Amino acid sequence: MQNALYIFLYRRWEKDEGYLNSLLRYFVSSPDKLHLLMFPEGTNFEEITKTWSDNYAKKNDLPLYDYVLHPRVRGFTHCVEKLRQGNKIDAIYDVTVGYSENYCFEELDIMKGKIPDEIHFHIQRFSIDELPVDSQGLDHWCSKRWSEKEERLSKFYGQDEKHFTPVVESVIVDNNEEEAVRVFYKFELVFWVLSSSCVCLLLAASSVLRWCLLFFGIVFFVLTLCGGTDEIFLNAQTAPLDASES
Repeated sequence: MQNALYIFLYRRWEKDEGYLNSLLRYFVSSPDKLHLLMFPEGTNFEEITKTWSDNYAKKNDLPLYDYVLHPRVRGFTHCVEKLRQGNKIDAIYDVTVGYSENYCFEELDIMKGKIPDEIHFHIQRFSIDELPVDSQGLDHWCSKRWSEKEERLSKFYGQDEKHFTPVVESVIVDNNEEEAVRVFYKFELVFWVLSSSCVCLLLAASSVLRWCLLFFGIVFFVLTLCGGTDEIFLNAQTAPLDASES
């Protein structure tokens, strides 16, 4: 995940701001198109995190939510402002996910066969021109989206036939494309099962591989203590930018 530039935060702004700035500078300077997936609530919805969210709401005179956690808007606002300044963002897609039943929370749930029968998505596109330009306005905009999510999910789980409103009456589906995707996923499943099994067998049979695994595990552990491969990469990428600006 570090190698793929997943964003890991401490959720303490004094520690996260510098890392976020380095990350956003790299995104802005990169010629590649950017797709940034964000979870402003910052964690999974469960009993303890709902308690934290409720305490935050009471402290800030906000409504209590039953289906979502209150978003921590500072990181969201900071990212939007920096990407907007760098002309690297043209739209935000607000995605709400609803599960019919068998909500899958952990990897162990998958192994137990506890997999959702249906997953519903509500997707709404907002052009960057529709968003406020000031920080306070962006904070309010993000909070309003979460209020709408709470209402949307309340209606979703309050009905027998689960669906978001409005319901799309007809969708043209390319059956050939759908079948190709199914075949690809089946092939992918077989590949990973076989390759994972082979790796386990080789580790059991070869002490050299076990030592190699231990060695690389220690290396990545030390790198993580030093900030992680993501920070090492970002420092290397942003150093030329710092030199050109000085």
